[in-house]
Amino acid sequence: MPAADLPLLCPVCRQGLRFTGGARTLVCGAGHSFDAARQGYFNFLVGKGTVFEADSAEMVAARFDFLSAGHYQPLADAVAGLATPALREAPAGRPLVLDAGTGTGHYLRAVRDRAAENAVDVVTVVFAPRNAPEFARVLRPGGRLVVVTPRPGHLAEVAGPAGMLGIEPAKDERLAASLGQHFAPVAASDLDLALTLGPRDVANLAYMGPAGHHLDRAALVALEAALPERTSVSARFRISVFQPIR
Repeated sequence: MPAADLPLLCPVCRQGLRFTGGARTLVCGAGHSFDAARQGYFNFLVGKGTVFEADSAEMVAARFDFLSAGHYQPLADAVAGLATPALREAPAGRPLVLDAGTGTGHYLRAVRDRAAENAVDVVTVVFAPRNAPEFARVLRPGGRLVVVTPRPGHLAEVAGPAGMLGIEPAKDERLAASLGQHFAPVAASDLDLALTLGPRDVANLAYMGPAGHHLDRAALVALEAALPERTSVSARFRISVFQPIR
């Protein structure tokens, strides 16, 4: 994407950002600059930072290992399939995807591989916090918000022994209420996966989510050692699609 077309504003002064220094630095007209991390991403957090607790390096590694093993590939395919129609309708043939709460970028890659070369026409939120006013602000008319949430019984076979967090009651109603001022529902579908996981997979599954902030790592290692060679686990997702209310 040409530097002049970058859909990014400086978080300090809200002027447009452009690449400099061989695409390793972003700078605005006022001179505020942001350097790429070694892994290639840019961090735009300024001031006192955020109120939430960032995932640890170990949690990110567990998520990367679990997702790379392909256990949730049908979920990634489903998200990409729901995002693709909106991307095909993008103006000027330049679709833009905002993967909120991106984590390792696993689901964004699935969308990109399906239809989003040079890839805000679609916002995807997979097990991440939601900011409805901001999503509505950045989405174009006709854009889509794709949200993945767990359903009752999700990972029930291992959630208790692994110390994972339970599913909030009335989660669908809470989701609709949190988005209602800015979004209207378009569609919803359920996806069930029958997983067969090894002990390390179960440990990664427990550690890669929000429970990873609270789990005793030593206890998790002991649990891994006590698990059978294979554990059958049910993953139950709801994929909800919304459109902005204009």
